[in-house]
Amino acid sequence: MVSLIQKYIYMSLFSSKKNKKAPQEVPENSFLCITFTEKGVRAAFWNIGTGEIQTKNTSALYSFETEEDGVIATDDALKELGSASEAVGEVVFGFDPKWVDDDGLVKEKKPFIKKLAESLSLKPVGFVVLTDALVQDILSRDKMISQIIVYVQETALSLILLKKGKVTQQLSVGRSAEVVSDIVEGLARLKEEKNNENSFLPAKMVLASLVLPDQEIQEIRTQIIGYDWADKHPFVQAPLIEQFTGNQVLNSVIEQGGMAVADTRSIVLKSDDENQETGKNETDAKTDSNDFGFESVDPDLAGDNFASVETDAKKQAATSFGIPIVAQDLPEDRPERKSSHMDLSSKEKSEKKSPFSAKKKNRFKGKLAAWYKNHPHKNMILGGVIGGIVASIGLFIGWLTFSYKVEISLQLAEKVISKDVEILVDPTVATSNVEKLILRGELETEEFSGTKVVDTTGVKLAGEKAKGKITIFNKTTSPKTFAAGTILSAGSFNFSLDEEITVASASVTESGTSETKDYGKLETQVTATKIGADGNIAKESSLSIGSFDTGTYSASSIETFSGGSSREIRVISEDDKEEVLSSLKKELSTKAQDDFSSKSGDGLYYVLTGNQAVEEADYGGKVGEEADELALELVMSFEAVRYSSEDIQPLVLELLKEEIPEGYELTDKDPEILSSPKEEATKSAQVVLSANISAKALPIFDMENIISVLKGLPLEAVAGKISERPEIRGASYQVKPSLAKTFVSTVPEDKERIIITIKEDTAQ
Repeated sequence: MVSLIQKYIYMSLFSSKKNKKAPQEVPENSFLCITFTEKGVRAAFWNIGTGEIQTKNTSALYSFETEEDGVIATDDALKELGSASEAVGEVVFGFDPKWVDDDGLVKEKKPFIKKLAESLSLKPVGFVVLTDALVQDILSRDKMISQIIVYVQETALSLILLKKGKVTQQLSVGRSAEVVSDIVEGLARLKEEKNNENSFLPAKMVLASLVLPDQEIQEIRTQIIGYDWADKHPFVQAPLIEQFTGNQVLNSVIEQGGMAVADTRSIVLKSDDENQETGKNETDAKTDSNDFGFESVDPDLAGDNFASVETDAKKQAATSFGIPIVAQDLPEDRPERKSSHMDLSSKEKSEKKSPFSAKKKNRFKGKLAAWYKNHPHKNMILGGVIGGIVASIGLFIGWLTFSYKVEISLQLAEKVISKDVEILVDPTVATSNVEKLILRGELETEEFSGTKVVDTTGVKLAGEKAKGKITIFNKTTSPKTFAAGTILSAGSFNFSLDEEITVASASVTESGTSETKDYGKLETQVTATKIGADGNIAKESSLSIGSFDTGTYSASSIETFSGGSSREIRVISEDDKEEVLSSLKKELSTKAQDDFSSKSGDGLYYVLTGNQAVEEADYGGKVGEEADELALELVMSFEAVRYSSEDIQPLVLELLKEEIPEGYELTDKDPEILSSPKEEATKSAQVVLSANISAKALPIFDMENIISVLKGLPLEAVAGKISERPEIRGASYQVKPSLAKTFVSTVPEDKERIIITIKEDTAQ
């Protein structure tokens, strides 16, 4: 004990005291950016100055496993930004794709972000999804680009397919040690989803990551370049590979979030001319915040006093994710951001300045040393100081010894009970019938819409009909009238009269003993009955009229006919209409299935029935019309039957009660139901489910008995003692405060200082 006391005396007498940092002026329009990967965090300090979004400083990537470590890691990242950032509280978040869903930040992460904001005195402004920021950064340079974006995370890869500036597909694949193989797998899935063998992938690829070191990104890029893409995948040529480093990804988040903040707060960025001078795309300063996937803080977290970034900046109420702060309650000088731990980096320590100059400090130390050396009672002074320190340490140790607590975390031997059954979900019954396995349901109908475009397959001829002038000869002695549309033939090609005509009769002139016959004739115009160049007959071509003998009536072309032409064109066919309708129906059915599945939870479950109907179908053309593509806008209604955990709980208990082992009881968690319709959907509202019902059971646990066994037990014997009980799979303990472990070795006798917690069993 003496050596330990000496150690504390030494630390108290000779350790330096940290000086309190003077508050610094916050630059106008300054913000923080905190980006989270799956298990890591990076921070940046930025502002909007002189009409530009400027990144002032960035941190390294800090990894964490638990949410508690996440707060500490974030604090470490913020400390790395330097003293100028410490008074800045407004923050734009960048979230990993796994942290968000269609409703915003996933509910599992909301408590963590709230705790983070409260612990570090942060004021969230909004967030950007990392992959969305990348997409918008790329589109800001080329709105019509076609490219594949590969974003590498800790455990997964996100693949995004851009075609002509639009995201056509995106998916996620698990990450292995061979990133190139993962990319190959992802591209194969893209091809399968497209389901078009003749569709080629863009010959450009972006490789980006916030978690990989720059050198590792470069190595993966080299491997991608060396892979034989053209022979094995639908690329016209080997793709060009561009890489985004971690800093570039971080800057993308800052850029997109910054433009959204500037837009909502009416902060004027540089003009188009200035943007061009600085190398920025003119769209950067004009794009609406909604184009960037920028989301304001979840109003559900913030309460009624929350005002999102879309409101007038002057009317905004400050908030810290669920803790409303009235504007008049905010101090004029904002306090420094709270830190979860106050250790400073070596760099910050060196930057701290004493209120005294070095010269004055040395002079003061010299005077103090001289006073102590010449004091007649210096030994008494030293003894008093040491005695006081020893007494203080003794009192502190005594307080620790009599007030410490031991928190024991137990992992119970959980069992999973499951059973395969067939359940009839029937919305026509008033109550469930446990014995007959009939579950009461309620009907719900929703409409889903979508658009699909297919290439047309119909083919027909199009073109112009030949026209020309002819002379009709009447060889009879009577005038002849021919109606409009009368058919004339030149070989196998037919023409028709453009108008009704009357041809005079032939005349006979006698000359001596001979007669001369002059045919009646008339010039008129005809048009070919079919399109095509065959109607372009030569001058002085003979034509027959209808079924008349050429000895009575005939015709001859005065000129070469012209204008006849033909070509094949793509037209809409009936098959095209059927194909686009069938394909879009399947897509909407899948969409409906996914939507109702996503709604399942929190005690409610949805299963599609076979009742579905087309509400609206708007085709982009009619059958026979010339078109290369056929578009369909379709609205369909889908019916689902809904049932609740309240209704299924008695049924599950009845089914599983015989399966529960002795000494166990079901947990209060809802049972898990993995089900699918037994047969293909019909028009009936009833659904027969082939279901696997599973629930977790925990051993019946006597807390008081455990505490009585542990009281006064040596700490090193806790794990062994508890392991003797079959209902407990594992145990660990923690002394609080942790410093007390240096001075104590047993579990307290006071049961009030023994805390038992139950951890979820992860062995199943």
